[in-house]
Amino acid sequence: MAGTVRNLARLSVGWPSNIFVRNNYLNFYRCLYSERSLGLQGYENARLNFRNQFLNVENTFRTKMQEVCSQESSMIFTEDLKSMLHLAQKKPEDIELLVKMITKFNNQNKEMRFGNYVFGPVVMRTFYYLDEPDLALTAFKDPQFEEFFDQLSSHQILLSLLYKHGKYTEMKDVYSIIKNKFTSEKGNPRTTLVLIMAACYKENTPEAFEYAFNIWKEMNQKGNEFMRRAIAFLAGLAIKQNAPHIAIEIISTMRTARFPDTRSLKVLAYTDLKRFTEIVPILRISLENYRTVGPKEVFFQDVVWFQFVH
Repeated sequence: MAGTVRNLARLSVGWPSNIFVRNNYLNFYRCLYSERSLGLQGYENARLNFRNQFLNVENTFRTKMQEVCSQESSMIFTEDLKSMLHLAQKKPEDIELLVKMITKFNNQNKEMRFGNYVFGPVVMRTFYYLDEPDLALTAFKDPQFEEFFDQLSSHQILLSLLYKHGKYTEMKDVYSIIKNKFTSEKGNPRTTLVLIMAACYKENTPEAFEYAFNIWKEMNQKGNEFMRRAIAFLAGLAIKQNAPHIAIEIISTMRTARFPDTRSLKVLAYTDLKRFTEIVPILRISLENYRTVGPKEVFFQDVVWFQFVH
């Protein structure tokens, strides 16, 4: 066993810096979704374009929009709101004007709007860029914007922003709203569950574990599939909450466990259960696979050393 572990330790050096978690496997921090996947890189590029377009008339535009917002008969057009969303700076007067424009635009008669531009994700990207989690949450929960942010990408951006600021309780509130609004026609909000499981993992309390485990059981009963990363967070939380037997059961529901995170979690869980004979075949298969051509079955370095010292 010790020899097998030493071999795995040599093989796994350097790998953790390139995947899902780094350093201490059960005590890590990393943004769950990249700026590119959230559309933030494209948004920032668009901001540069708008700043160039409004180079000498930016203040004039703001003054005009203030006038439009104060006049009941005036309208906020699609291009007006798009422009302000990409010009807004993190200062009270800009944020106040932006909120007024969003509200007025949303309240306008739908028949009078031009085009089918979906603003929800762009507004959330703006709030993310301006680092305004409370404002984003308030807007999302406001009944007048019930359908304005009714897109999975809006939910994902909002939850990512709340996660970034450690607002885990608020994330659960958002998930509750999403779940209540959810219909089968819209698909399964699996990406939101990754963030919710991550929030529960960070909380690491018995209550958080019960909450997350109940979601998993409900999804399982309905035949809905959990994303691998969501399962990894839940299994990791189970281990931290001294329930390695549950972690094993959760991982066993995956179609394939041939990923470094799930494979390492199985080893940790079996170690906590003192079932070392279950670990040997896992390590042996990985060693045999390492000699073949193709992707290698590796483990996180911390997990391997954890086995070695035990």
